[in-house]
Amino acid sequence: MDEEGKPVKSAKVVLVYRGAAGKSTTKEAITDGKGRWKMSLAVPDTTSFRMRVTHPDFVDDRSAQDFRMRSSQPYSAILDGTAKVVMKNGTRVSGTVVDAEGNPVEGAEIVTVRDRWGANIPDIRTGPDGTFRTNPIDFSRLRKPGRLYLTVQADGFAPQLKVLKSAGSESALSTELSLSPPRKLRARVMLESGLPAAGTLVVADTWREQTRTIAFRATTDKEGRFVWNNAPEDAVSFDLLGKEITLRDSWLTAEDEEVLVVLKPAIKINGEVVSSRTGQPIKKFTLTRGRKTEESDPAPYWEKNKVEEITGGEFTRTGNNIGWIYYFKIEAEGYETAISEGIKAEKNEASMRLELKPLD
Repeated sequence: MDEEGKPVKSAKVVLVYRGAAGKSTTKEAITDGKGRWKMSLAVPDTTSFRMRVTHPDFVDDRSAQDFRMRSSQPYSAILDGTAKVVMKNGTRVSGTVVDAEGNPVEGAEIVTVRDRWGANIPDIRTGPDGTFRTNPIDFSRLRKPGRLYLTVQADGFAPQLKVLKSAGSESALSTELSLSPPRKLRARVMLESGLPAAGTLVVADTWREQTRTIAFRATTDKEGRFVWNNAPEDAVSFDLLGKEITLRDSWLTAEDEEVLVVLKPAIKINGEVVSSRTGQPIKKFTLTRGRKTEESDPAPYWEKNKVEEITGGEFTRTGNNIGWIYYFKIEAEGYETAISEGIKAEKNEASMRLELKPLD
């Protein structure tokens, strides 16, 4: 139903649940003229459901969400037919994409999400007259409530970013986006050995503080080179996924000359773990790696799924993300837990000595 309690016809309902064997199952249905839907389910007595409901005239869920959290109704409501889902009206955004002379740009892609790889993004492209229209958007549920980031790309032009602000009370908003000529980014990726990093996958990641809203990927040729013909004039961070080495958050800017990138770990850390009393190596200990993506983060995020048992009193680890701050937590039987100081990754190498205090 809509926000006024009226039934919504032709809405698509996607239900995801786990059956008796634990296998994930997806079912789909279309609502009738009374807004009702039905499907055959083979489910155990106790299970959880995730639901996604879509209709071109209402706000799109974009992904299946836990039904109980989404609607404040029990899972049993789905099975007994009492489930009610309210679709929000939202704000529809329309506009025109033009070039520097004011001519319409056909085929431009408009992205309204802040991570094109993390959501079911709608396919929004301009027509021959350069116009586009989005499905309704709930401005209150955006990552920054009240602010919609529109990223536009078209062949033969540089990407463009525009921010629309709304309190969400409007049923429609209109805008115009002007595209400028592109820059050409020419880069060569080399290994530390001096050999070209052929076959490296290059993927655009962050631009103007927006993560993965622009689309570009290429694979380096046998000389380690790649070209982006429709690059912006400002910097973009890239992930470079080589055959043996991955480098993330490498910032590149289109320049007149070819840009050289050395494919090496963002950081290499050599660690030594010893007893504070004797100075002797601690032969066996547990290592947990942590990180901060920003210096302002209140505490490191500990990668608990990557806890390692280390022997020999030493370790060497690498990090792939430039700008991240890496930490290490050391635990050993008979000693107090020790946490290293943070080391910022700047395509550098660092050493640390961790002294563990005996418990007695």
